[in-house]
Amino acid sequence: MDEIVIPPSYLVAVRQLQNKYDEAIAAGWIRPVLFPHSFAPLIILVLSLLVKTLRNGPFTIIKYLSFGAVICSGLLNILQSRMYLGGNGCVVGIASFWYIMLSASLLVFNDPQGRFKRIERTTIFLHNRESCSSCSEDDVLATTSYRSLEDKEIGDTNFRLSRTTKKALQPENKCKHLPKAGSEMYILRWQAYPKTFPHRLAWVWDLIINMRGPGWNWRISTIPRLPKSISSHPDPLSHGVRKPEIMNLSDTKSAAKSALIQMTWSYLGLDALKVIMMLDPYFWGVISSPPPFPLDSFGTFGKITTQAYRLLFSVIGVICAVECTASAISLLSLSISLWVPFARTWTSIPIEAPWLYPNTFGPCFSSLLDHGLIGFWSKWWHQVFRFNFLQPSNWIYAHLPHRLQKPFVRQSLQLYIAFGLSGLLHAAGSYTQLAPTKPFPNLFLFFFLQAPAIMFQDFASKHIVTLLPFNPPRWLRRSTNFIFVVAWAFLIGPLGADDFAKGGIWLIEPVPLSPIRGLGFGAEGEGWWCWKGQAFRQWRGEKWWDVGIRIM
Repeated sequence: MDEIVIPPSYLVAVRQLQNKYDEAIAAGWIRPVLFPHSFAPLIILVLSLLVKTLRNGPFTIIKYLSFGAVICSGLLNILQSRMYLGGNGCVVGIASFWYIMLSASLLVFNDPQGRFKRIERTTIFLHNRESCSSCSEDDVLATTSYRSLEDKEIGDTNFRLSRTTKKALQPENKCKHLPKAGSEMYILRWQAYPKTFPHRLAWVWDLIINMRGPGWNWRISTIPRLPKSISSHPDPLSHGVRKPEIMNLSDTKSAAKSALIQMTWSYLGLDALKVIMMLDPYFWGVISSPPPFPLDSFGTFGKITTQAYRLLFSVIGVICAVECTASAISLLSLSISLWVPFARTWTSIPIEAPWLYPNTFGPCFSSLLDHGLIGFWSKWWHQVFRFNFLQPSNWIYAHLPHRLQKPFVRQSLQLYIAFGLSGLLHAAGSYTQLAPTKPFPNLFLFFFLQAPAIMFQDFASKHIVTLLPFNPPRWLRRSTNFIFVVAWAFLIGPLGADDFAKGGIWLIEPVPLSPIRGLGFGAEGEGWWCWKGQAFRQWRGEKWWDVGIRIM
């Protein structure tokens, strides 16, 4: 048996990875991640969506050529480009494969220009004679936050104002009466593919960066429904001003406060988890390291406990990282809408609306206890990739013969294709890490095998349980679901957790400022500030075109 070589400290393991990366770059074995070169999949996708193409017109070929170009550039990134940041290079593979899937969803399986719509807002301030004695009986004063409503096409609604209203819109007719402090009046509408280029660019960019679509008509089903005042289905073309809604910015402030609290807890959780993880060489990438003290003296029990806490810490680490990122984005958007002057006039997206920022994770215990493994993946775990995972199976199912379009076929297609794509996505991230990982078969199988496990649980709950001579009580059903999830995690969890650890994903500093290490609880030589070195650097290669900004 080969002797296990454990570095003196995790900081030494970090330096070893950095040296390996620098040597590979210097030798020309790998290419650095460059801007704009490595962003070619994203750039191609944006440009292809900006070109207006008829569904069956001659320019349709642009979509398929663009899709092919995204595949080629994405695979080139996965095979050649490497970086040290972003989870030890994991983000290179995940992002590249993600844009391949996204381009398939937007260019092949769907028609965004003809079918997709997003919610946009026009802020207005209304008053009538009762609220202003200076106005005539029919006067309605309307001013918009970013454009005039007078005979302007806005989305699907063409607002035609009366002469009285047009007169009131003139600059000389100003009103001193505005809504109460902290509230605004607005109209929400469904905006299809825009006609003007600036509006189209904003629409396309929002489409690409939106992963769960809370403000789109393709929003995923696992996030909360839209408020009752907003229809979740696009309205037909109308020619009237809809009833305005009152926006209370106190709701926005509450949402920003919740996002701040969530970000703070997940940030501190990441910091604490980093310090605790670095006490175990397993999280340095030495996955064959023995149980740490004092578990090394408890025999089999110590080994089981070690595997349990390593799996648990790996799951908690992913949760904290995803929650911290999502809540930081929500907090930034909500804060801009509240405290940056005229921010809400710069965009037609209702960025102040709390329903645009649904929780990333669902309820944990009720999902696991009531639904088992199905609840783990469909109700509790984050659904960030759900839309693109489901598009291929939906397209295939829609093109099947009618006799094959049955619930079992649909479920099988969705499960195996979705978890197969999930396995490929994470395997691509594992492949682009600097450490020697095993994306195939280990990490891929961790995700792909979830599909047959879910189908087995579904079959057992629908057919085997019904054969019992008694109706199982709720506590027994919940206990069975919990035991099944835990047993399955112990059986298959190491395929994923070991690959994450071996890839060095836990060696990356997750937080810039560490309160815990600043107080002296970290490794020797650590302090308050954790992010050291350059993140960006100018790069000049041997060829004239090999020039850009290198992301370290």
